[in-house]
Amino acid sequence: MTQPERTEAAILSVDIGTSSVRACLVSHQLKILHQSTRSLQLLSKTAGQAEMDLYSVVEKSLNCLQEASQWASIHRSQVSAVSFSSASASLVCLDQAFRPIRPVLTYADLRASSESQGLIDTYGKTAFLHTGAPMHASYWLPKFLWLKNQGLQLEGPLAFCTIKDFLIYHLTGQFIIDACNAGATGMMDINTMDWDDLSLGIAGIKAQQLPLIKPTTSLLYLKPQQAEALFPGENSPKIVLGAMDGVLASLGVGAFSPGQATTSLGSSGACRTAALEPITGQNAARMWSYPLTGDLWVSGGAMKNGGLVTQWLTRNFSRTRAITDDAYTEMLDAASKISPGSDGLLFLPYLFGERAPIYNELARGVYFGLHNRHHRGHFARAGLEGILFALYSIFEILQETQNKTLEIRAAGGYLQSPLMLQMQADIFGQPILVPGEQEGSVIGAAALALKALGYISGFDALQECFHIQAQYLPNGAAAPIYQDCYLRFTALFQHLAPVFKA
Repeated sequence: MTQPERTEAAILSVDIGTSSVRACLVSHQLKILHQSTRSLQLLSKTAGQAEMDLYSVVEKSLNCLQEASQWASIHRSQVSAVSFSSASASLVCLDQAFRPIRPVLTYADLRASSESQGLIDTYGKTAFLHTGAPMHASYWLPKFLWLKNQGLQLEGPLAFCTIKDFLIYHLTGQFIIDACNAGATGMMDINTMDWDDLSLGIAGIKAQQLPLIKPTTSLLYLKPQQAEALFPGENSPKIVLGAMDGVLASLGVGAFSPGQATTSLGSSGACRTAALEPITGQNAARMWSYPLTGDLWVSGGAMKNGGLVTQWLTRNFSRTRAITDDAYTEMLDAASKISPGSDGLLFLPYLFGERAPIYNELARGVYFGLHNRHHRGHFARAGLEGILFALYSIFEILQETQNKTLEIRAAGGYLQSPLMLQMQADIFGQPILVPGEQEGSVIGAAALALKALGYISGFDALQECFHIQAQYLPNGAAAPIYQDCYLRFTALFQHLAPVFKA
C-alpha cells in the first residue's frame, strides 16, 4: 500500500544547553510543532566547578532526536534538515581513539580564573583583541592552562572539541566546528577565521588537535547506520552545522539587522546586537563578537547574575522563603509596591562574581544606602533593579559601538514578569519589545537551516514570522530617577572594586 504524501516540512532543531537538551520540530514558518526534552546534570561539588558527563549528554541528545523523528513520522511531517544550537565554550578532551579522558568543562566552570588573570597580567587585555573575545576563565585558553597545571599533558595524540562537535562527529564522522562556536571558544582569529597562532602557542597545542572550522551553514550527511537508526525507512535529512545558542537566540527573535539588540535573563543574562562586522577598538576588550554568517556578526556580553539572583531574592525576601512559583510571585508583588529607586536602597547583584562588562570574579553582592524605613519589599525591588542596572551596563557599551539608538527585543525567563519588563523600559529609557515566539535558540537554528538549504537567500525573507506580541514603554516619571540611580550604581562598584580585590 502506498504511503500518503508528507504534509508539512519541518526543521529538527537540537539545542544542547547545560541544564537540558531539546529537539524541536519547527515548521518552515518558524512555528514549533513538537518538542522532546531531557534534563542534564551539572557536576559542581567544589567551588567554581561546572562539569558534565559527555556520554550522558550525547545519549540524551540522541534520545530527543529519535523521539522527534518518530513524532514527525507519525504525523507525516517531512524533516528537511537537522540543525544544531549549543551552549558556548564546552571543552571536551579526547584520547587518540576519540574517547573522553575526563568530564566536560562547561563555560560555567571558572576554576581557571587565576590562569585567566595571569594571561591578562602577562600579555595585557589588548593582546587577544584579534580573537573577538575578552580574556576570561569561561574560555578555552585559560582552561587549557588550568588542565596543564592539573597535570594533563596536552600535546601528543589528544584532541579537543565542544560537546556539539563530538555529537556531530558521532553522527557524520566529520571532526569540525562551526565558526560561531569556534569564536566562542576565544581561540579563533577573527581576521583569518582560523585557530589563533598566539593562543595555540600559549596552550602548547597544534591546530591539528582541534576541529576544522567551517561556516555555520555547512551541510553534512549522516553516516548510514545513524541515518537508519534515527530516520528508519525515510529519506535521510541533511545536517546543518549550526551555531552558538545566544547568537541563534537573537536570530530567533528577529534581531538580525544592525540597530537591533536582544536582552535575555534566564539563570544568567546577556545583551547582544547584530552588526556587519566585529567590535574593534577600546570596547573590544569588554564585549565579544561571534560570526553568524559570512556577512553577519553578533556582538555582546554575558552576565552571571540573572535568574540565579532572583532565586536568591525569592529565598530571602518572600514570606515563605522558598523557591516556588508562589514565593516568586509573592516576592515580585512585594517589590511592585515600592516606588522606583527603592527609596535610596542600591544593590550590586554580583553574588557570583561577574563577567561582562566588569570581568571581576572577586566582585560580590552589596546592599547600600540602608535606613530604618526599608523593609523586605525594598530589598526585593532594589535587588531586581540591580540585576537590570547590570544588564544596562552591557547595553550602554553596545549602543556606543553602534552610534545609534538600538531597538530592544527581550528573551528568556523574565518575560513572565511584567514588573521586570516595565522596570527595564524605565531603566533603559526606551521601549522593550516582547516577541511572540520565546524559544529563540531553536527558532534561530531553524532559520539558519532554511538559509543553508537555499529556501531563503537572506533572513529578511522571514521578517513576517517574527511578530511582536507586546511592548513596554518607559514611564516618564521613573526614567530620571533611574538615571540618577544608575550613576550611583556604577560609582558604588568603582569605589568598592579595590575592596573586593583586597
